[in-house]
Amino acid sequence: MTDLLVAVLATITLIAVACLVGRKRQAQGRAQAFEAPETVRRLYLRKDAETGAYWLHAEMKNGRKFCIAPPWELRDMLARLEPVGLRLSVEERAELARASVPAAGASAAVGARSATALR
Repeated sequence: MTDLLVAVLATITLIAVACLVGRKRQAQGRAQAFEAPETVRRLYLRKDAETGAYWLHAEMKNGRKFCIAPPWELRDMLARLEPVGLRLSVEERAELARASVPAAGASAAVGARSATALR
């Protein structure tokens, strides 16, 4: 029983440390983007395969890459980066716009399937 408790505590500690390191790295990337925007080579989006949500990343001129915004902060972060001269490429903005607008037939098809299922 003691071995199980030690293993659980070690796992929880490892996860907590990983979260703290990740947050520190994200804060470091954000700070660098705002304080020295000239060091940012590009902003880009990465799509999560499971959820389809986009995460905002920054690649620095020294080759380092940072995740600087999760999906729920994406629009706010892009708006905050605009005044310092950082923005997504035209292609990335178009992809984000396409992802934000639901397909025209998608909701109608779901509604039609739901109505058929109720009959």
